[in-house]
Amino acid sequence: MVLKSVASKRAGALLLTQIALHLAGCAGSPATGPGIAGAARQSPPPEAAYSEQQRNYVASLDKLLAERNYGELANAVGASSDTSLIGPALDWDNRG
Repeated sequence: MVLKSVASKRAGALLLTQIALHLAGCAGSPATGPGIAGAARQSPPPEAAYSEQQRNYVASLDKLLAERNYGELANAVGASSDTSLIGPALDWDNRG
């Protein structure tokens, strides 16, 4: 149980870092190339591979971003104890 908690917190911290870099314009784009880490941008899996719960979660992240509700966005990403949402959350920022 502790291992899942640590892994979840690390994944949440990684995603929050990606969001911050994206919002600051440092994450790069397909037009400008890879971000500051120099890693190649990978395509996320098709959303059809997600469960309905995962698709709803990704849609809620999109809505919060569109509303510029960054506090709730950070909470939605970092506070989830459902480990099945980690992959879709990490893929969410890489959709281009």
